[in-house]
Amino acid sequence: MSMRKCWVIVIVAMGYNCMGIAASASLQASRIQSLLSSQDYEALIEDDETYVTTKLGKTPNPPFLETYQAGAAFTINAPVSVTRDILTRYEVYEKLIPFIDDIKVIEAPAKVAIEGGILGWKMLSLIQFHDKDPGWIHFVVTQGTFAGMEGDFYFEAKRGHQNTSLVYFRVMQSDEHFPPRFIMESGANMILRNTANKMREYIESR
Repeated sequence: MSMRKCWVIVIVAMGYNCMGIAASASLQASRIQSLLSSQDYEALIEDDETYVTTKLGKTPNPPFLETYQAGAAFTINAPVSVTRDILTRYEVYEKLIPFIDDIKVIEAPAKVAIEGGILGWKMLSLIQFHDKDPGWIHFVVTQGTFAGMEGDFYFEAKRGHQNTSLVYFRVMQSDEHFPPRFIMESGANMILRNTANKMREYIESR
């Protein structure tokens, strides 16, 4: 094979490789976007609005369990690496989440026990966090209140702003019974907004 043909093959291969890397980066960057409506995502990106959703419902088929979903998306003026590092120091959640009164790391770095409550309702839960990839932390409530609940933290850079983080937090569960609707929806909505503000203030002040 001639030297010229070799260079052509190398250049083409490099081009495909770059395309693959770009596609991979694009896929990762769009993870939070894929979880929100286009309107909510644009408000988050353009206006730095905090997005919050809480919903208590029922499964359509027997055994007709109650279902719960809640989530919040918000921006933080700090790089993703800084945001992720602080939000995986789980002991600081006592300062950031209003209903947590006490938190203990049972098995470092990612198994914690939390104790707290809201509006006279008490909770005690054991949570296991799983580091999935640089942009994703998954967690499961393994024992206690809300046992079986699962959730995620997603982190990525804001579009066009590498020093601004987007954070999306969500939880979901199906169960026979949940606390009253006003706690799970209205109460949780206030808590999520408050938590987003506290996380933003805490990280931006570091």
